[in-house]
Amino acid sequence: MNFKSGNSGLANLLAIVLCPLMLQFSPIPLLADDEVKNGEASCSAAVPSEQKPDKESSLCPVKTATEQKPLPVERILLNDLLAEIGNPEISGQIRILEKFDKFFLRAPSVSEPPYIPDAKEKEQGFVLFPRRLDQLVYCNSSPAKRSQDALDFSGARGASSFGFLGILPLKEIRDLNISISPLVNSEGDALSAASVRIYLARHLFSTEKANIFFPEPFGLQPIPQKVSFKEGIAQSFGIDLSIPSDAKPGNYSGMLTVNADGKTASVPLKLKVWDFEIISPKSSEMNWGFFYGGLKTKMDADFLAANGVTSIVMDASLDDSFFSLVKQLREWGIKGTLLLNVGKLESSINPPPPSAYGKEWEKGYFEVLKTFDSKMREAGESDYIGLIWDEPRETMLNPWNRSYAQTMSYHKVIGEALPEMRRAVNPMTDNPTQECPEGLYVKFADSFEVVIPHYWAPCKGIIAAAKNNPKTALWSYNDGCNRLAWGLHSWARGVKGRLIYEYRAYHKLEHPLSPIYMSSREFEGRSYTGANVAIAWQDEIWPTVKMIALREGVMDYKYVYTLEKAMEKSKNEKAKEDAAKFLEELRKEVPEYAHSDKFSNPEEVDRGDPEMQLISELDATREKICALIMELSK
Repeated sequence: MNFKSGNSGLANLLAIVLCPLMLQFSPIPLLADDEVKNGEASCSAAVPSEQKPDKESSLCPVKTATEQKPLPVERILLNDLLAEIGNPEISGQIRILEKFDKFFLRAPSVSEPPYIPDAKEKEQGFVLFPRRLDQLVYCNSSPAKRSQDALDFSGARGASSFGFLGILPLKEIRDLNISISPLVNSEGDALSAASVRIYLARHLFSTEKANIFFPEPFGLQPIPQKVSFKEGIAQSFGIDLSIPSDAKPGNYSGMLTVNADGKTASVPLKLKVWDFEIISPKSSEMNWGFFYGGLKTKMDADFLAANGVTSIVMDASLDDSFFSLVKQLREWGIKGTLLLNVGKLESSINPPPPSAYGKEWEKGYFEVLKTFDSKMREAGESDYIGLIWDEPRETMLNPWNRSYAQTMSYHKVIGEALPEMRRAVNPMTDNPTQECPEGLYVKFADSFEVVIPHYWAPCKGIIAAAKNNPKTALWSYNDGCNRLAWGLHSWARGVKGRLIYEYRAYHKLEHPLSPIYMSSREFEGRSYTGANVAIAWQDEIWPTVKMIALREGVMDYKYVYTLEKAMEKSKNEKAKEDAAKFLEELRKEVPEYAHSDKFSNPEEVDRGDPEMQLISELDATREKICALIMELSK
């Protein structure tokens, strides 16, 4: 396969500084297939003692002059990826990082039993195994672990569903293609072929700990015309099913057939369409969104809207281009509440005041706010919230931070200039101090119309205060990029919005498939692709497994919302009682926090990953909700 390459820009400062030093060392080439003799080669990175894994890990061991081992799967995948990218700067940078113990490879931590293929599977040369969305197919996954024997989907009209079809090549596959028969119900009604999209789940490189990279089925590439796989490396296809709003209820069935080098195998494809349509909440009830991240095109907005995103956070401006962009976002499908950093408007004060927060600053900021509001009204826009900068703090302020006192200065002037504007602040902690042990930032819940904390233990004070204040709406920011957080957790905890930093659009200095950052920033030992929700080129966007999980979280929320609306209309008291009891129990099952490991704190570590506590039951929960909705309609 030959994919887009493009220029990645200059290597970062580390490479610039260290490149001359590399002349002192023998080169460390990334091993290509034609350099591997008899299927053997050696790893190229030594593991420092403090980073050596336990017995179950497979970080590359130290290379010796006398010992050679088979080329690890993770090294094969990296070599193939770098060859596909075709950018020597990226390959060279990784060689340097490996030489200086800043880039280690390991296999995915998968504990699955070995699989013994039967005679038929050996003859066809591959094994197919369906899995749910929460059961990723890693490069070392085994068909022995199957969640189901068919690709089994279910949902309401207007809903979506997603699953994986794993494939283990028992020998090299040079040419593979997939076909799907029409999905037909017992009455002969067929769903459009456009209802099913197939993706190739690409093994890209993520990080869990600094400097340790592992392949993960992450990027979802629209199925290319020709697919080839190496022997023994498990792969998968993402099966994305959208149920049309006019689909007739009932059970549909079809077949998905894989043809690999002339050998075929099929898997049943099943769909149950429930007889109701999914309902979306209003923007006053719930929003899902991202910080701006360079979004400027219809392609980006279409992608986000198609995946459940309704809101965008961006800097406010008086430039005409800003108001044009706001109009375009609405036309492109971003229909929810916008969060606009109105603190940024102070840069438009003219003439600039001699000092911030004085009388001249207050007067100038007042006038700028009035001008901004007037232009927003001319643009026909009223559904927005005024965010005051980003993440207040009292020490070591970045350009985007403000202290409590400074934040309240903006709050005061906005209230005087635009009393109808909803003001928002997004603290990372309660910030307890000696003078205010309960938390200085807890006070924000008494004065702001919207508070957007990280929904985690360090913000429990402001979360509780916001919930206790009927005039304050509680949103959540950057504390759980997973299905549970965007879905049932948002519903159970009563938040009105869920935001993530950030959506990354195309960046000319980065290659979309590169494991590492190549723009002018210090290497921090983390993955470039693994941090994204989209794999974005200038003219094409691939979704990621992470983005699909967020979309399905939005869909989980909509199922519960649809159930609640059905309860309001139903006259079936028994069904209403059953539904109320179900929702009460479901709310109890949702953990208090749904943040990822990235935001874990000592109080939460022992609980493990909250997402995984319910993730395996989320599809079954949907089924129960659907059945309750049908009972309410009787």
